[in-house]
Amino acid sequence: PGRRSLYDTFRALIELKSDYAVFSTDNFSISQQQGKLKRINLQHSEMDVVVLGNFDVLTGTIPGGFTRTGKWYEFFSGDSLMITSSTLDSEISLQAGEYRLYTSTRIERPAFITSAESPLEGRRVSSVNAFPNPFRYGTMLTFGQVASGTGAEIEIVSLKGQPVRRLRAASGSSEIWWDGLTESGTEAEPGIYFIKMSDGIVMSTGRLIKF
Repeated sequence: PGRRSLYDTFRALIELKSDYAVFSTDNFSISQQQGKLKRINLQHSEMDVVVLGNFDVLTGTIPGGFTRTGKWYEFFSGDSLMITSSTLDSEISLQAGEYRLYTSTRIERPAFITSAESPLEGRRVSSVNAFPNPFRYGTMLTFGQVASGTGAEIEIVSLKGQPVRRLRAASGSSEIWWDGLTESGTEAEPGIYFIKMSDGIVMSTGRLIKF
């Protein structure tokens, strides 16, 4: 399901470029904030586009840089913002790794975004955060409070999809320490790791970098 979602997302972005002239405009600008939060502005007679991305491992804010007043529509969530002359550069907060695409005209969103069908149907989806991240010797994993009375299983997986460590979070907890060791007690290799947590009610995911 994760690979299918990634495929569908790339397909949707390719279709935007194919169907809307604004994505081929030569009237554009790129700005970045400390190299980690970036914005692309695209302008065209049919509509304008603002793309925002947070490439940091921490939450950050960046000026919206909207080019028109009126309603702007976020492509992935379907949410909208009312922008006035005084809020053109309002700060937009982005979670680590978050990406948003705003258009000044509402455009049709693909069925896979609006569909209620999901392999996680009946579960809420959230994220697992970590500090420090990147880390060397250990990191604290934080998440929404475990709702299940039986606790939650947390699995740390390598970039190759190999299980590295399983942890158990008690009911009511919202954090757990990973010492950077594998299931066998050896130190995990430097690299990128993914976190998967489920208590049967909430499905949470995250990413770690070990150096």
